[in-house]
Amino acid sequence: VSTQSTWGKFFRSCLRENEVITGQDVDAYNVDWMNKYYGKTSLVVKPSKVEQISKILQYCNERKLAVVPQGGNTGLVGGSVPVHDEIVLSLSNFNKILDYDESTGVVTCEAGVILEMMNVFLQKYNREVPLDLGAKGSCFIGGNIATNAGGIHYVKNGPFRANILGCEAVLADGSVLNMLSQQRKDNTGIDLKQLLIGSEGSLGVITKANLYTIPCDKAKKLFLVRCQNFTQVLTILKESKSFFGRTLSAIEYIDGFAYKVLLEHSISQMKPFQQEFPEGSFYALIEVTGEDEESILRRIEQFYERLDQEKVISDCVFAENINQFNELWKLREEIGANCAKVGLVFKYDLSLPVEKTDSLVKDVRERCKDLGFTVGYGHIGDGNVHINVSLLDKTKKKELEQRLEPYIFDWIVQNNGSVSAEHGLGLMKASLLPKIKPAPVVDKIIQLKRLFDPNLILNPYKVVCVPEWS
Repeated sequence: VSTQSTWGKFFRSCLRENEVITGQDVDAYNVDWMNKYYGKTSLVVKPSKVEQISKILQYCNERKLAVVPQGGNTGLVGGSVPVHDEIVLSLSNFNKILDYDESTGVVTCEAGVILEMMNVFLQKYNREVPLDLGAKGSCFIGGNIATNAGGIHYVKNGPFRANILGCEAVLADGSVLNMLSQQRKDNTGIDLKQLLIGSEGSLGVITKANLYTIPCDKAKKLFLVRCQNFTQVLTILKESKSFFGRTLSAIEYIDGFAYKVLLEHSISQMKPFQQEFPEGSFYALIEVTGEDEESILRRIEQFYERLDQEKVISDCVFAENINQFNELWKLREEIGANCAKVGLVFKYDLSLPVEKTDSLVKDVRERCKDLGFTVGYGHIGDGNVHINVSLLDKTKKKELEQRLEPYIFDWIVQNNGSVSAEHGLGLMKASLLPKIKPAPVVDKIIQLKRLFDPNLILNPYKVVCVPEWS
C-alpha cells in the first residue's frame, strides 16, 4: 500500500504520520518471535485513541479489508501475525494506566500496557496483577485478555478471566462496546465480556480493561527437588497440594531432558546441583507463600522430612535469597528459549490427566528420536504440559512436522485432554476445533463469529475455520 493509495490517504487522514507504517518498516509485524509464522502485510496502523480504531474498522469493514489486531506478539500459535496481506492494527500506542482505586484494588488500563510495567506501577500499593508469564516483559494486557493467558501461578490465582471485571472493545463495524466496570459482583444478565476474553481478536479489538489486583505475598520461598521417576513427581504434587493448601503458589515439573538443555545452553551461571544426573531424572520447582519466611521454612522442612522418609526426594536445593529465587525461576522460564538453541522448535501447549503426562512425552520422544530432541516440562499443578521438540536437521522440518501432527493432537483427544491449555488456537490449531468440540458447539461458535463480524474481517483464519476460508 503506497502512501498515495486510497487506503493510505484515508489512514493518514485520521492518524499521525508515525502511526502509519509502510515499506520495510512493516517487516517486524509480519513475523512472530519464533520466526515460525510469516505474513505479507504492507500496512501497519498504530492508533492511540478508541475513536481512531472505530473509524479504521468501519472503513475496513465497508470494504471487506481484513485486519489483524496485534499486541506484544509473544504468542506461540500464530494468532497475532497476518496469514496473507491483512492490515495489522497494533495496540502499542494504547499504553496508559488510567486509574487505580485503592479502596477496591481495581486498576483500569489500556490494552497495550505491558504486564511487567503494570506490576512495577502497582508495587507502591503492594498489589500485583494475578498473572505471571515468562513473556511478562513484552506481552500486552490486551493480549493476555484476548488469549485468557494462564501462567505459572494458576494454582494460586485461578483463571485470569475471573479477575477481569470489565473491558471496552471495538467491533468489526466500528461500534464500541463499553463493558467497563469496577464491580466484582455484577449479576445483570449475560456477561458479554466473557465472549471477548479468549477470542484472540476474532470477535473484537479489546482497548481497555478493569483488572482486580491482589496483595503481594508477604513472604515466599522457592525450592527445587530431584526425584528418580515420574511417579514420584505425582506423589510430590499430591503431597504439596495437601500439605501446603492455599499457600502453594506454584508447582512446576521439568524432565531430565529439559534440565539437560538448561545445563548445556542457559546463559545463567546458576547450576542448582553440583553434579549431573541421568536424563531419566525428574525435577519439581515449588513456590510457597506465607506470613513470614521463618514459618514458611519450617513448613518446607516438615514437608521435606516427610517425603525424605518415604524415599520420594533424592536431592533438594533452596533459594536462600531473592537473587537465587529469581535465578531459579529464570531457569524454568528459559527452557523454551534454550530449546531453540538446539534447533527450530515445535512447541505444544497441552492439558491432560496429570498421570498421563510422561506417557505422552515418552511417546513423542520415541516417535521423533531420529529427527528431534524432545523435552517435557510445565505447570503440573493444573495439568498443563509443554512439549518442545527441537529439529536436529533443518532440511527435515516437514518430515518432523508430519511425524508430530496430527499424532500428538489425536493422542490428546483420545485421552480427554485439550490441544491448547493456555496459548489459544491461533492459526496453528484453528482447524482442530471440529476434532475437539462437538459439532453443535462448533456451529454455535461460527454463528457467534458471524454475529460479531459478519464480513469476517477480524483475524481471519484464526480460532475457528469458516467455510469461506477453506
